[in-house]
Amino acid sequence: MQDLTLAYRIMAKPLASDPIQALFAPSIPPAPAAKRYIGIYRAWWDQADSRVLKVCNDAICWFAAQHYEVIPIYIPLVDVGQLAHSGACLAEMANTARSRSNNPSDNLTSPATQLLLTIGAQTPAGDLFKYAALRELLMQHLAHLFQSHPGLLIVTPTTAVNGWPKHAGDDAVGLSDGNATIRAMTYVWLANSTGCPAVSVPVGYAQPAVGSGRLPVSLMAMGEWGAEEQLLAWSGEAETYLNEVVEGGRVRPDQWVDVIQLAQDKK
Repeated sequence: MQDLTLAYRIMAKPLASDPIQALFAPSIPPAPAAKRYIGIYRAWWDQADSRVLKVCNDAICWFAAQHYEVIPIYIPLVDVGQLAHSGACLAEMANTARSRSNNPSDNLTSPATQLLLTIGAQTPAGDLFKYAALRELLMQHLAHLFQSHPGLLIVTPTTAVNGWPKHAGDDAVGLSDGNATIRAMTYVWLANSTGCPAVSVPVGYAQPAVGSGRLPVSLMAMGEWGAEEQLLAWSGEAETYLNEVVEGGRVRPDQWVDVIQLAQDKK
C-alpha cells in the first residue's frame, strides 16, 4: 500500500505548467484525529457466501476495535441498480463492437460473448434513460450519507463468492457465465456506476467450495468523491491486519516469483 500511495500522490500532484492540472487540488491525508466511520448495509452485506462473510466479519470486528465506528446504513434499489448497470455495460460493449465493424463475425469474441453483445444491442433508449435516472438517485443518496457522516467509508466484501467450480469443457473453451459474473459483481458495480473511488484489500483466506487450498478474500471500501487519501489510509490499516493479525499472514502463491530479488542476484 505504501507503493500505491506514493504512486497516487505523484499522479495527483498539481502541475503548475499545465492549465488543467494546475487546477488539481493537492492530495492531503486525513487528520489523525478525524472521525472515522465504516458504513455497512447489512441486508446487502449478507448476500455474500458464508465463507466470505466469516473472513470479512472478523476484519470488521478488528476495525471496530481500533478507531472506526461501525454504523448501519441503507442503500436503496441495489438489486435493480445492479441489473441496470449490467444492461448498460452490455449496451456500451455492443456499441463499441459495432463501431469497429458492422459484421458480427469480425468480433474476436467467443460465441457466448457474442450472444450477450447481441442482447445488449437490443437495449431500448428508454431503458438507458431510466438507468441514468436510477444512477442519479443512487448518487444523491450516497451524497446524503457522506454529508451526514463525514469520513464515511462504505465497506463490503469485494465479491460475494470466492471463485466458482470449474466445469467440464472450461479448460478447452473458457467460461462465459453471465449469472456467475453478476454474482461476483454483487458489490463492485456501485462504485463503477456512481464514480465513487474505491479500493480492495485482501483480509484473509477461505476454503474453496470444491478442491483444496485457500482462496483470498478481500474487503472493498468506497469513499466520497475525492476521498482517495482516506481510502489509502484505510487500505494501509487493512494490510497491517492481514500481515500482523490474521494467522499465517499474507500467503504467496507457489508460482510467485520475486523478480526484484532475481534482478539483484544478477548484479
